[in-house]
Amino acid sequence: MRMSVFGFGTTRRFAAIAILASFVFSNVFAGSAMRGGELNIVSKSSATAKWTTDLTQLGREGRLRENLNFENETLRLIKVLAEGGVRQPVIVDEDKAVQETVVEQLALRIAKGNVPKELAGKSIVKIETDGLFSNAPTSADAAKVIDAIVNDAVASKGQTILYVNELTSFVGSRAATTNLLNAIAEGKLVMVGGSSAVAYDEQIESQPEIAAYFAGILVADKNGNAKVDAGREDDSDGYRGDNVSPDMREMLANDTTGGTKRMDVIIQAKDAENQALRAIMSQNNIQLSDRIGNSDTLVVNLPLGSVNELSQSGLINYMSPDRETKSTGHIETTTGTSLMRSQPSGFGRSAAYTLDGTGVGVAVLDSGIYAAQKSFNDGTSSTRVVYSKSFVTGVTSTEDDYGHGTHVASIVASSATRNSNAYKGVAPK
Repeated sequence: MRMSVFGFGTTRRFAAIAILASFVFSNVFAGSAMRGGELNIVSKSSATAKWTTDLTQLGREGRLRENLNFENETLRLIKVLAEGGVRQPVIVDEDKAVQETVVEQLALRIAKGNVPKELAGKSIVKIETDGLFSNAPTSADAAKVIDAIVNDAVASKGQTILYVNELTSFVGSRAATTNLLNAIAEGKLVMVGGSSAVAYDEQIESQPEIAAYFAGILVADKNGNAKVDAGREDDSDGYRGDNVSPDMREMLANDTTGGTKRMDVIIQAKDAENQALRAIMSQNNIQLSDRIGNSDTLVVNLPLGSVNELSQSGLINYMSPDRETKSTGHIETTTGTSLMRSQPSGFGRSAAYTLDGTGVGVAVLDSGIYAAQKSFNDGTSSTRVVYSKSFVTGVTSTEDDYGHGTHVASIVASSATRNSNAYKGVAPK
């Protein structure tokens, strides 16, 4: 192509030069992006543009509604995704609308920036399966569309999280294509699935080679049944005393940031779903990180400036820092056994001796003991479990299918010879 800029007037000459420069530079940038990928530009295929919906973008536009009824499921979904790994979460419920509502809560949290750093800035993209399958002339045509969408998600390098609300149409014997499962198995695709309980059990859970890649999240009963907490005492009189832990009070007293410093806190609320409490959390940018089971205990990240308002609200029983938990050491140390092992002579004893269980038999009444476990032999094939009996009618095995009895027995009498005493029990002899 030839382009002459001579013979024009001054204004037209500058305009022509500007157009030429724009053309050259745009091609330079495009070329560099194609060569090195510095700009991280990911093309979106026509299949993705036509057959998917970006739920995160809907959240940014205010087109998704918050629904606290599915808070527990949303938090579990966030945990699975934030942990990474090959297993992908699947929302299990008979109602597709419920499945999608849970996923929308995640999209809304991402849009608001209220997610762990592992999920920040990512997009939840829903495959419009109903329209896709009903409009595809053949299953092969549907497979091509699905493969194109999956390829786009893979190319995003984890920035796109696909939402597939009919997962059993994409994996297992009924799958239109194997591309999606292969991408998951190779660690290239992040997704959220949706499925009914029956379909999940039959098509995924019952097939180990498929089940290994998915983690089911069963939606709890939302029929308005009263929450039962049989072990909970009546707290109608409220918490007596300061409802803020002493170390948090000390942090408040020493705070030099004007209350802007943030920290992770455990709040024992009177009613975790109370709208007034939620309003305080929203107004103070208190971010919910987790909820302990079905209890009213919340794990949040909050600015110190909000502590007094929460304390005086009458809506909480107690709050304290979400303190780090640490291993305190081997069982000998934590129980104080190491201090008692060596017994000196005296006090009627003619010689010093060691407390290690020598000559003592121990009976463990529990779920059984797996006698072949290495904790119960001393470097040989002979076991120190000398007798086992089942007291369960119709069951003769004592091999401990549940593992609890084996765990308890190892605390009592695990071998002193394994891994340089790393697993030595309280009474190894």
